[in-house]
Amino acid sequence: MVNLTAPFSDASVKNRQPIVEKLKRLLKKSIKVLEIGSGTGQHAVWFAPRLHWLTWVPSDLPQQILGIECWLNDFPSKNLAPPLALDVSEHWPRIKHDAIFSANTAHIMHPLQVKKMITKGARSLPHRGLFCLYGPFIFKNILLAESNVEFDKKLQDLDPYMGLREFAELNKLAAASSMQILEINPMPANNHLIVWQKTGNCPI
Repeated sequence: MVNLTAPFSDASVKNRQPIVEKLKRLLKKSIKVLEIGSGTGQHAVWFAPRLHWLTWVPSDLPQQILGIECWLNDFPSKNLAPPLALDVSEHWPRIKHDAIFSANTAHIMHPLQVKKMITKGARSLPHRGLFCLYGPFIFKNILLAESNVEFDKKLQDLDPYMGLREFAELNKLAAASSMQILEINPMPANNHLIVWQKTGNCPI
């Protein structure tokens, strides 16, 4: 039974199955995955038992940890680690992970936080490690869906620093951090799952 005090995201319920189907293929050789911006924790408790061969490590800002713990307590999995307090702009906890997953984070972060997430995330990965980023993005020469146009405007009305990110800019950050684009997966509701792979040593 779901803890009534646990935070809830309807979007997490809608997108979890399409995402996990991609992750089953992408992460089939992974051992430990760091999830950045776990939010409510719903993705973590859904993904972990379906990716039973790896350890899933949820993380988020300190104020989000209690809500994540509520979900983990209600839906425990042997391969689901306790949540880590992680602010992408600050010092990262030292854990040995070989993949990173983050969903619906880039568009609600300050641009500098997005940069830190990608550059520090890349630095934390081993050679051939994967960085999987899910959400709505802007692609050059591809018409933005009306729903994403409205969503982008809504975000910027809330905070001018929020908004949908351009894939080209994200890819530049990834390339400068020794990651190359591996896949761009179209997903339901005008979202994409972008996958980069670490190819060398990151600049200090």
